[in-house]
Amino acid sequence: MPVTVSPHPSDCELRVTARPIVNAPVIDGANMRFTSTQIGLSGFATLLGSPGDSAMGFNVGFIQAQYVETNWCSYRGAASANGSILVQRGRAPARSQRACRDCVDGTSVTSIFYNTNVAFGEIAPGNRGQPFPQVLRVRHFDQPAETCPLRLRNTLTGQMNLLHEAQLEFLFCALLSVKDPFARFRHLMGVYWNTRWQYTFQQPGFRPIINPAGTGSTVGTPFRGDPSDLRFASVLTSPAETKSCNDIFRAAAGAFNPGSPNRHESRVWTDFSVTVP
Repeated sequence: MPVTVSPHPSDCELRVTARPIVNAPVIDGANMRFTSTQIGLSGFATLLGSPGDSAMGFNVGFIQAQYVETNWCSYRGAASANGSILVQRGRAPARSQRACRDCVDGTSVTSIFYNTNVAFGEIAPGNRGQPFPQVLRVRHFDQPAETCPLRLRNTLTGQMNLLHEAQLEFLFCALLSVKDPFARFRHLMGVYWNTRWQYTFQQPGFRPIINPAGTGSTVGTPFRGDPSDLRFASVLTSPAETKSCNDIFRAAAGAFNPGSPNRHESRVWTDFSVTVP
């Protein structure tokens, strides 16, 4: 019989081993840094076959998509006449696309899996010559983080504006998936998860004041089967994806530059609409 993935529910598992906890932002040099603890997932899939069959070419691993990013920060001068600034990194054109396939640095987005370095345990290859069933075990870790400059100079007033508020939201879906020797993927289980920060900063000293409604983290209940979520389904295994989430994320930092369409300035304190690009 050809090598197949066992369809029995007991032969496949995705388990949450660590839930991320968001940390209060801290000053890091010229920036405010937002961090969390790691999310940890573990899982396994089972390959079935007959004596003499080879499971070479099969791989079990994690695929991760990000489907929502909120990423803006606002600045105010010491007085209203010093002006204010809104920088919006989570919207076009700074962010070139909304949904993306997430890969660690060092793993090409064309590899599909989040991390193809076997030493990290994120991917497990099938084996030649080992008896069946073959149970392939993998694990997954991620730890979103972001920084915002503490100060920006307002080009309209010439005055320094200080970090006043920031809202960051990173929403993901991680999938336990199998790739066969013909580069076909089968998604076995998945889980939605996110990290979120919303803070204002009081002067002097950029003292962080939490908005509890906008701050926290969530890890959903693992589900079975192929996700049909239209927010990210098209990027999961598409060979047309040429930029990972990290590539898109780093490029969006250009929103801080004067003249960027994602940087909005005012000569006075302004409550900007965060729905603008």
